[in-house]
Amino acid sequence: MSKRSAPKYPPSVKEALKTHDGAKSMVKALFESNQALELSLRNTQDELETYRAKFHDADKISAILSEQNKVNVPGEIIKFISSALGIGFGVSLFFASEYFWGSLAIFASVVVYILVTVFARRPEAKVEK
Repeated sequence: MSKRSAPKYPPSVKEALKTHDGAKSMVKALFESNQALELSLRNTQDELETYRAKFHDADKISAILSEQNKVNVPGEIIKFISSALGIGFGVSLFFASEYFWGSLAIFASVVVYILVTVFARRPEAKVEK
């Protein structure tokens, strides 16, 4: 009588993966996992792109508007001095019977105020939406 040997089973999972069927299923699982990661990455990139586009436009508009609203401090000081002090001094001269010098001081103050106001204006940047 011949002795039949018992079927040999792999002693560990590592050995099972080395077999042909185990290797196929492992490669398939890794490939599916890789596809899922790539799809997730594409979705995340699409979300970030829409977020970036939306907030980039908002940042651009904010920067343009803040540049338009900057205050010219020296110009404002000159306007204050020419309007308040110049006109006040001119009025006081005018009522002190110095009509020529009073009128000249008032006229010069108004001219300086207008010039500073006109030259302080910056060309306006267009805000595109």
